[in-house]
Amino acid sequence: MSVEFIGFITNNNSSETIVRTGPILDVPYIETVAKAHELAGFDRALLAFHSTIPDALQVGQHVLGITKTLKVMIAQRPGFTAPTLLARQLATIDQLSGGRVSLHVITGGNATELRQDGNTLDDKDERYARTSEFLDIVRAEWTSEKPFDYNGKYYKVEKGFSQIKPYQPGGIYTFVGGGSDAAIEVAGKHADTFALWGESYAQVRDVTARVRIAATKEMAKLTGANSNTTALVGTPEQVAEVFGDYYDLGVSHFLIRGFDPLIDAIEYGRELIPLTRKLIAGRRVSSGVAAE
Repeated sequence: MSVEFIGFITNNNSSETIVRTGPILDVPYIETVAKAHELAGFDRALLAFHSTIPDALQVGQHVLGITKTLKVMIAQRPGFTAPTLLARQLATIDQLSGGRVSLHVITGGNATELRQDGNTLDDKDERYARTSEFLDIVRAEWTSEKPFDYNGKYYKVEKGFSQIKPYQPGGIYTFVGGGSDAAIEVAGKHADTFALWGESYAQVRDVTARVRIAATKEMAKLTGANSNTTALVGTPEQVAEVFGDYYDLGVSHFLIRGFDPLIDAIEYGRELIPLTRKLIAGRRVSSGVAAE
């Protein structure tokens, strides 16, 4: 199991500790942060989704155009774009970038914010049921070699078909997040990687076990978990050790960002990322697992 580092590209220079002073869509800043992530050794970077911010799909396409190796993790919410259309949009960008696109599916937990985009499903379990149908159709668009029909509760498609397919035959790498039982069932069926918050070791062990059971039921592939939004304080060596411990629990992807997004991304590339890769490679050798 390889390890991957995911960064975060914001639309402007702002964070919990930095008040935005420039435009909401600061193109030079986006380009600087994207190139900093690439040079720092990040594997990919998240483009977030919110009902009031610039469109992640288009920002992601711009990031791909000004980088050479950095992959993007484009967040999208089912229910606001037709799954057939989103599948073709992502496949097109994936082809243009040589396979550097991944999808982060977020069903959303804040009903008030979701209504800003016209959401009419307040029940979270029902939203996850809609997400599952959405991803059924997206996958069919990516993989079907002939027109298909789909008759679900939330979506109905007649003779759906996409001439444009993703760069890789199996489709676009997909992350699914959430903490509820409904989210885990959807992840077990559709996710390549399940995204969870950076919980305690015991919580991570419990959640990943539940997702693996769901994946087994669906015969789906699960490669690990994506750790996010936990404040780890310490030296680069100490934080690398914690990442190593999470890795031992089955976590293969780490989404990291700091309160100063640009400067911290550069700093992570100098010490934390190479230290963690070296530490995990050493543990793999010690356990007799060949490096990937």
